[in-house]
Parts: sequence; structure tokens; C-alpha cells
Amino acid sequence: MSYSAPLAWWDGAGELVLEDWQRSILWAPFDPRLFEQRFDGLWYLPWVHAWRRLLEAFAPCVPALIPIGEPKLVEDTVCVHYAMLVNGQFVGEAVGECSRKGGNKRLTWPSALEACVSDAITRISKRLGLNLELWEPETIRNLEGRQKRG
Repeated sequence: MSYSAPLAWWDGAGELVLEDWQRSILWAPFDPRLFEQRFDGLWYLPWVHAWRRLLEAFAPCVPALIPIGEPKLVEDTVCVHYAMLVNGQFVGEAVGECSRKGGNKRLTWPSALEACVSDAITRISKRLGLNLELWEPETIRNLEGRQKRG
């Protein structure tokens, strides 16, 4: 009797083939009005916009976000390492985080874990080419100019 080991989740990494129509969805620039600024001044795209793009590009399949290991509390930050699979293929991994600073009693452990999912989605989305404009200096200058005018 022969034994075949199960495939690891990272098998097939970098082998997901995107159709032209999927690339046009994933790589299209976002409307700059969707970008938000964090308390520390960094600009970001709320996770829901990235998730909608992923759903649109891969429908009828839904990307799978798989936790890799147990959630951890590091100082006041909840961290969870995730892998994303699309059509059964590994496309990226990231650590999602959620700050619990200030003794926020309303932020329960389950809510913090859900926030980690959202954070991981935005981080892994970069691996698929989403919202890369947020890493371009010209985009940041334009957003900062908009903020000063607005």
C-alpha cells in the first residue's frame, strides 16, 4: 500500500494564471476618493473595496483566507498569519493585525480577530496587483494635495 502525502497550501505558488478580463479588474486603478488616511498619516484602501474586486475577478469562486497558526497577542496588538488561496492555488500570505491599545473594552477578542482578517485581505491583495498606486509617490502627493484643498 502506497502513501501519498497531502499537498502543502503553498504548492502552486505563483502559478495562478489570470485571464485578460481578470487582470483588467484586479489592476485597474481605484477611484482616489476611496482612499482613507489613518491617524498616523498613512493612506490606505479600506478592505471592503479590495474584497469586492477579488470577488468580481474570481467569481464564481471565492478566495479562501486560511489562518496559519494561532492568533497571538503581541503587546497590545492581535496578530494572525493568513494565506490566501484562489481556485485552490496559493497567491499570497500576510499577517493581519488589530491594535487593542487604550483598554478598549468594546473591542472583543472575536472583533479583533475579524479586524485581522480585514487587514490581511488588504495586505495580500497587493500580491495580486490591487491598489499598487498607493505605493507610488505621485499618488500620495495628489492625495495630500487633495487633503489640503478639501
